[in-house]
Amino acid sequence: MIFRNLATGTERTFKYVSEYVFSKDGKQLAFACTGSKKDKAAQTGVFLLNTEKGTLKTLVNGKGNFKNFVFDDESESVAFLGERSPEKAEIKDYFIYYNSPSLDTAQVLVDNEIPGFPAKWAVSGDGKLSFNKEATKLFFGIAPIKKPKDTTLIDFEHAKLDVWSYKDDYLQPMQLKNAEKESKRTYLTAIEIFNSDVKVVPLTDLKLPEAKLIDEGNSNYVLAATDFGNRMQSQWSANSIKDYYLVDTKTGSRKKIIEGLIGDAKPSSSGKYILYFDKKTANWYTYNILTAKVTHLNNGLNVKLVDEENDVPDQPDAYGLAAWTEDDKAVLLYDRYDIWEFSPDGKTRLRTSLMALADKTTLPSVISN
Repeated sequence: MIFRNLATGTERTFKYVSEYVFSKDGKQLAFACTGSKKDKAAQTGVFLLNTEKGTLKTLVNGKGNFKNFVFDDESESVAFLGERSPEKAEIKDYFIYYNSPSLDTAQVLVDNEIPGFPAKWAVSGDGKLSFNKEATKLFFGIAPIKKPKDTTLIDFEHAKLDVWSYKDDYLQPMQLKNAEKESKRTYLTAIEIFNSDVKVVPLTDLKLPEAKLIDEGNSNYVLAATDFGNRMQSQWSANSIKDYYLVDTKTGSRKKIIEGLIGDAKPSSSGKYILYFDKKTANWYTYNILTAKVTHLNNGLNVKLVDEENDVPDQPDAYGLAAWTEDDKAVLLYDRYDIWEFSPDGKTRLRTSLMALADKTTLPSVISN
């Protein structure tokens, strides 16, 4: 890896770099060096380069496999996955490393012995890491510990048999198609970095596999979803039927808020509401996270917010969400030609056009994803 200062033309070369990432402001560069068996003098480990001062900080010294670097939003703290298992070990023990300006080296933030881990689960090497906006929580992936292969038998001596039952969630071709993807599936988990009660909080599991962060992770909840128990119907309906839950990031407790939804649900920009569309009824709803109140936004509206030219044997899709306004004061939804502005409590609604929205001085902050 060659790091070049475009203003001065100076260069620095780092050998055997396997992965690197810049901080958001570009002032920090984290990277891992694998070293080389032939080049005994080559540095190995994880390093942090201050791109302004040119100083190099050693986060981890020595060999290992380090990857998935992520900085917090202020470009101060960095976290990454790492394992230092024997090279020939089939099952690698991954840890999560963490470093901040107050630490001289990276410390192991999460290992497989930390309280809160489900039995026979571990940090996944396939998981992504992310800080919340305030950098007080770290989200990462865990997975069931895989069983090592039986090395006492030669490969061709292993029996290979695929067994399918009509009671399976998925058809056999789909199972085979998704086998590799499912083997790398990870399950969202959280840890509060500065909490004296050090523990991890699993937010998803085999029966509740999906989750979305709310308010960039600053919320005390994540929005989790599952089609468990409804998967067989998708074989003939071609629709996914899901239940949605709010999962507490501090305790892991779950509260079902939407049941049997054919459609989509997502958090509002500031994390105060869950917005969802129900294809069965062609209606939009909001769920108030604080009060648990459900509001039917287009109740009594004589304008369709779904595809009026739908020509397939299925319920029509919504024209879609344009954006939320600042502080979740209103949500903008499309009809065929215009945009409707709804207050999340359903008390006000305003029909407008793209041209009218363009006249608003707040347009750049309003129309955003």
